[in-house]
Amino acid sequence: MSPMYYQPPSAGYGQPMIAETFRHRSHPPYGNQPQVHTPLYPPGYDYGVYAQCQPSLPPPLPQQVQYPQQQQQQQQQQQQQQQQQQQQQQQQQQQQQQQQQQQQQQQQQQQQQQQQQQQQQQQQLYLRGL
Repeated sequence: MSPMYYQPPSAGYGQPMIAETFRHRSHPPYGNQPQVHTPLYPPGYDYGVYAQCQPSLPPPLPQQVQYPQQQQQQQQQQQQQQQQQQQQQQQQQQQQQQQQQQQQQQQQQQQQQQQQQQQQQQQQLYLRGL
């Protein structure tokens, strides 16, 4: 019994070329039915995030076998990193405190200037009254 579909002669290895499989067909696969494209979502569907989908990442490489020496080194590195982060945070806090102090000083200066202006105005009024 002959096969239902045309089987191209294989090249002796791998898959036959795609062009070969359609060489003796004068019609699209599975007869002359019109191939209607049915969309995955209803019309007007908001694709949203899925429109920008990226291909998934390849599986991560297996982690190397860690010997105890490496682990100690890594722990030390992690501790150093944590210390550095703490130092950075302290520096940031100090900077913020300095900024707050500067703002307070500016406000005090402004208040002093306003008080001086008020005193001058009062003196002028008093002198005019004399």
